[in-house]
Amino acid sequence: MSFNHKEVGELVPAAGDIKEIVGLRWKDRSAAVNDQCLRSAFCSVLAESAVLPPSERLIMYDACEGEIKESLGSFNRKRLDPRRNTKPKKPDAQLLVCTPFDPDVFNFGKISNPGEKLLTLNLNSGVYQLLTNKFPLFPKHMLLVATEFVPQQLSLSHLIAISEFIRATAFCAYFNSWCASASVNHFHCHIIDERPPVTNLPLVPGAIVDGVRCLKPKGYPGFCYVFPSCDAARIHFLVVAMQEDNQPHNLLCTPQHIYLFPKPLTRPARSFELYPETVGGPELLGSFTVYRDEDFRRLKLEHILELIAINTAPLPARLLQESADLEKLALEEDTSPEGPAATEGEPVDDVSVPPCDLSLSSTSLVKSTPLFDPPPLPLSKSITPPAARRVATSAGMAAAAMRALVFEHDIAQWAAHVTPPPTVGLAMRLGGASRALQVGVGLGIEDGLGAEYVMGNAGAH
Repeated sequence: MSFNHKEVGELVPAAGDIKEIVGLRWKDRSAAVNDQCLRSAFCSVLAESAVLPPSERLIMYDACEGEIKESLGSFNRKRLDPRRNTKPKKPDAQLLVCTPFDPDVFNFGKISNPGEKLLTLNLNSGVYQLLTNKFPLFPKHMLLVATEFVPQQLSLSHLIAISEFIRATAFCAYFNSWCASASVNHFHCHIIDERPPVTNLPLVPGAIVDGVRCLKPKGYPGFCYVFPSCDAARIHFLVVAMQEDNQPHNLLCTPQHIYLFPKPLTRPARSFELYPETVGGPELLGSFTVYRDEDFRRLKLEHILELIAINTAPLPARLLQESADLEKLALEEDTSPEGPAATEGEPVDDVSVPPCDLSLSSTSLVKSTPLFDPPPLPLSKSITPPAARRVATSAGMAAAAMRALVFEHDIAQWAAHVTPPPTVGLAMRLGGASRALQVGVGLGIEDGLGAEYVMGNAGAH
């Protein structure tokens, strides 16, 4: 059986009524054409695999056919799928998030069947390949893989590539860091033809992260920080901080937003009692898969809420608070129509996101977020924030105090393993100069890139 490989910009799969498109980069094509290209590529290999013996299949099964699933609440589901129990287990010895690439163990460059390579994508930040996923968990579940032999670490160029790829489709992507459910230490992320259950939750103003208010899914029981999908520099800054602290993490990228899920380094013992599998990207996105009927019947909504709470953790503390000396600063509650109280509960994902240039050259960065990808980080260490990020202005000090209060509030909710209440009404409006200070000093990017998410304007877009 022969499986055909396609290269984007040359010939789109011939199935259906897709037209040939020459000379267009992925981001320049319509989402409808890209979606059909992805779906056709997946379905073609799935159909060819279905008539082969299991040992020769590139995709073992369609995740949506034969599954048993049940919705649990508004943003979770449990699935029974014994077929996935044949998937090889993950390596046990995962201690460092920034484990170097090892050419002697399996990597995607060792794939022997060229049919596993569905597409080659020339993206702004590099060349990537779209591969089959032999044991899918989601509809049209595939892998976006770096052609370079680099470890499973989310660099700036990888983040830009994922966002560029997803923003030109109706698909989503999720990423598992090493120590957070990744099984191959060669950079890859998961591409799925679904808005996972967590996106059912409306986005409301969340914590203040390094001086900028992010969003969060309303009612989500764990830690989740949401940013616009074109905010690659800011998100990479946070990822680097987690890598420095050896903090595992998962990430979800939709065409509009990127959801960041920090995790504890060690899986809580309680997690094994509630769920037989590792809680990784799919679970934090709201999809829990088990392989035995007794596990399926036993898993309840309250277990899932607790699993999410204990398998997420705050971002590094230095991103959420500055100094205990600032705790005494008075904070003014913002009750204006533009503030959090007026936007809470309204879905943000349905609002169109303005176009943005995702090329590396268009991203304004500072030393903490270099233009080119740095080498793999050394062992975990504590990094003191640069003095420039401690500029003693009234706006910066007030924002730092607010971060401390929000951080303490979130920690209390996490420890209690309960669903966080609606966001507290702590916000303060910043003028143009102070907004520029927060964005420019706190994040090292130009004023205006994601500035609509600062403080009281968190729900505007």
